[in-house]
Amino acid sequence: KAQNIKQVINRLMKPVLILIAIVISYFLFHYFYFDNILPNTFYIKRAGKFSLSTFIMYQSFALPLLFLFFRGRPILGILTFLYFAAASFSYSSSELMMDYCARFYYHNFASVFIFGVYLWSQTNLGTLDLRFHNGSFTKGLKLKLRNVLSSLLVLGLIAVFALSFRSYGWVATYYPRLLNSHSELGKQINHAHEDHPEDIGIVIADAGALPYFSQARTLDYIGLGSGKIAHEGMSEKLLEEYKPNYIIFYSNGDSLYMKWSEARIYNWASKNNFMLIGDAYWRPDYALSIYSNLPAKSLNFDFNKTKEVNNRHNKAFMISDLKRSPFHYWHE
Repeated sequence: KAQNIKQVINRLMKPVLILIAIVISYFLFHYFYFDNILPNTFYIKRAGKFSLSTFIMYQSFALPLLFLFFRGRPILGILTFLYFAAASFSYSSSELMMDYCARFYYHNFASVFIFGVYLWSQTNLGTLDLRFHNGSFTKGLKLKLRNVLSSLLVLGLIAVFALSFRSYGWVATYYPRLLNSHSELGKQINHAHEDHPEDIGIVIADAGALPYFSQARTLDYIGLGSGKIAHEGMSEKLLEEYKPNYIIFYSNGDSLYMKWSEARIYNWASKNNFMLIGDAYWRPDYALSIYSNLPAKSLNFDFNKTKEVNNRHNKAFMISDLKRSPFHYWHE
């Protein structure tokens, strides 16, 4: 037995050392190139308070892995379950919950859940006898318990997704709304400054489609795309260095959301003659309020159109949008 253990250790030694070398190389590269061992997302998304209910919700998706115990693989079951416990703890401490709730279920837990159901279905748990006897007459069902429990698990999973606040309507309208707001606004900024778009500076939290289409220099004031903000925070000195021409805040169309460093940025913008030029709606409770130190007429963007098209609830939006072919969106 001792010899077998030694052979297992010898077989594992080489791949483990290779893995360690790769991990160390990655961290060294990250440190010398970015001045930090871990990416910005780790420092920014770990800024929130721990939520026990969110932790339990995430970790429940890994429960089927416990059936590795029934398959005679207790060590694998424990290690895998603890790995997901660590991930659940990290994600349940996140302040940017919208990213995790929208993406974490499917990309991570769904595959584990399905694998767990498979393990469960392969485990003999006995039968569930629902028959009753009346003399020589027998009526009812005799079911395999593993099939019953697997079916209940799948139904439970469907119920979680169906009742999730990340509704199908929210997902289905996400991209069409984005084209009307963020993408179109980015294109118009690029068009207004097409000679030298790289000379234009934008400060925004939604540092995705809009910066991409604008081709402008972009400062992500949350810090996911800025190591300096992630570690030092937003400051007026940084704004002075960056010299933005557009500052874009989250709002509901009537008032700005002041959650991260918006108040500091807004005060700086007010002192430097930035004026509100319009609100680009993404959905009824979510708009981009655009402030600029440039003349309003320099940006040819129809703000009223985004309000007319996007300032509708999912059902109304979907009724009109479903008339289009899915191929309509393939040009982006």
